[in-house]
Order: sequence, then structure tokens, then C-alpha cells
Amino acid sequence: MALNSSAIRAYFGEADYGNNHWAAWAAGLWVIMVTVMAAQVIVGIPMVIGIMGLPAEVLQGLEPPTSTARYQMEAGVAFVVGTLLALICYVVRDNYGKEKEKTILSIGGVFALISTFGFIYLMRANSGPESSAYVNAMLGNSKLIYASMLAIFPIIAGGVYIAQKVLHKRSLRSLHTAAPKYRWGRMFFSMAVFWAIAGLLSYIGHATGKSTMEFVFDPSRFWGFALVSLLFIPLQSATEEIILRGYFNQGLSRIIRNPWIVFFITSAGFAALHLGNPEIAQSGLEGNKLITLSGYFFFGIFACLLTYIDGGLETAIGVHAANNLFAAVIVGYEHSALPTPTLYKIGFNSDGDVLMTIIGLSLVCLIMYATRRNTPAEALKT
Repeated sequence: MALNSSAIRAYFGEADYGNNHWAAWAAGLWVIMVTVMAAQVIVGIPMVIGIMGLPAEVLQGLEPPTSTARYQMEAGVAFVVGTLLALICYVVRDNYGKEKEKTILSIGGVFALISTFGFIYLMRANSGPESSAYVNAMLGNSKLIYASMLAIFPIIAGGVYIAQKVLHKRSLRSLHTAAPKYRWGRMFFSMAVFWAIAGLLSYIGHATGKSTMEFVFDPSRFWGFALVSLLFIPLQSATEEIILRGYFNQGLSRIIRNPWIVFFITSAGFAALHLGNPEIAQSGLEGNKLITLSGYFFFGIFACLLTYIDGGLETAIGVHAANNLFAAVIVGYEHSALPTPTLYKIGFNSDGDVLMTIIGLSLVCLIMYATRRNTPAEALKT
């Protein structure tokens, strides 16, 4: 049976309710941006504690990245002041009557725009291969730093939920799925399917010599990091799916009716968000940067396809969490963005990794399609 678009229409249709004005979507993006910055400030304290607890030999081998960008102080002030004034305008808007409410909100929008420019400047000035390598080196040596970095994501998810409830005045359920309630069984089933396929492909790669695995289990380090991964990686993965395959897909569907164009845009955005990952930097040195980056793009496309099939984020979240847990706990690889102690380790192979991503996720999608509930969009509402 051919793919039926009724499920994705039902999911995109959830954005038809509540406040759909373009200003609400713009404000939602701004709220997410502010939450990203706030999350980094919140986790800053435990990260500093973690850095202070690193062994001397680790600290000696680390060189903090230096930024040569000018006007960072001014950008920081613009972000903080602009954010505060924008929030004040939103809070006091009702105190001046309906006739002045739009004027107050417009002024708040100007302040929000100023804070956005400050945010973008700060992010660009403090990102890059050096910063990524510095953070990555710390992640693999401190469970507290590792947990702090992952804890950023559920805080960001809180910002998305605020935008969904306060600005769009819609239920959180409508952001996650078009079904009457979140389908936990579907999510856990997709995780099991992914792990089975990933384990099989890893074994085939090892048996054929294409991607030899080395047993590197170190119980003194493994269990603590594994516990942090099990607690936080599902939240990290869910946050990325909620933002990209959820909030952004639903928002873009308001102006772009073809879901595949929407999927292309958000998948390209997903790939762009991983430009700072260490494996991207390494592949750049090897001349394979675009190939490695395409792996993230294809992952985003397959996650969108899962959303298309099910009319919700359940399987996309499950597969994303299963993928990251597999890489962080079971089979890690050199130059990984998750440099945790694992059971096995393989070498970095950009060509092979992208091919395995396409093969593995194609099989996952086929199984999830074959096991879906064969109901029209209306049945999702019953």
C-alpha cells in the first residue's frame, strides 16, 4: 500500500488551533532562543565544579579556546537588556488598554530583535572546532560535566512548552502527536527495532572486516557514564525532535503546504546544528566534511519520514534516543560527539557511517510502516 499522507496532515493540522498569527511563531522562536542562553547559564555552575574536579593531568592537556571576536561585551549587554525590556513590555501590555496593546507589543518586538542580534553574535563568536574539542575533552573525563551538558536540553524543551501553552494556547499533546494521547508503546517498540538493526549491522561490519569493533569495557568508568546517558540522553533526543520535527515542522507547514519541502528545510537545519561536532571537524581534515554532514541530513529526513508515517513524534523520538544511547553506551567511535566509555569502539569512517545510517534507518522505517495502525486521519482523533 502506498504511503498515505493523512497521518501527517492530521499532525500538521494540530497547528490550526490556538494562536497562529505569525507574530506568535516569531515570539516562540525568540522564547526558545532565550531559553537556550538561560540553560547555558544555569548549567554553568555545575560545569565549573566539574572542571575544578578534573585530574591535574587532564587540565594540563586542555587549552581553553580563545575568541578574537570584538564587541562581545556589547553583544552580551544587548542580549540581556533587550530580553528584559521585551519581557517587561509583554507583562505590562494589558495595563494600557486595547488601543495601546499593539504599540507596547511592537516596542517589545524591537527589544526582542535587539536581543536576537546579540544572541546570534555571541553564538558565532564562541563556537567553532576549538570550542567543540575543548568541551569534548572534558565530557569524557567528568560525569558531572557530561550530565550538565545534557541537562541543557530539557531546559530548552521547557521554553518550547512555554511557547506552545502561553503564546499559541495549544495543548502539549498537540505538539507531540495527532493521536488522542502519547503512544509510549510505539516509542519503546521503535527503540527496540533500532537497537536490533544497529546491533546486527555492527556485527556484520565487524565480521566482514569493514568496521572492526574493539572490546574496551572499563567497569571503573563505564557504569557511571552509562547511568548519566540512560537518564539524560532520552531527554536530549526528545528535545531535538520536539523542536525540529515538532515545533518547526508544524510552524513551517503553516506557510509551506508540501510536507517534503518542510522536511528538507528542517533536516538541513538539523545538519547545520551539528556543524560544531568533533566528527565534522575531523572529516573536514580528511576532505569528507560534506559526506559526514550528509549523515545528519539523512537522519533528519528519516526522522521526518517516521513522523509522516505515524502522525506524531513517538517513533522519531524513540529512534533518536536509541541511536544516541547506542553510540554513548554500546558502540562508540573515534571523534564522537559523545566521548563516553562504551563496551566497544570502532574507527571513524565517514563513508561507511553514512551508508550504515541510510541502510539501518531504511529498515527501521519499513518495519515501523508495516506495524503502524492502518487508520485514516479521522481515526487518530477517536
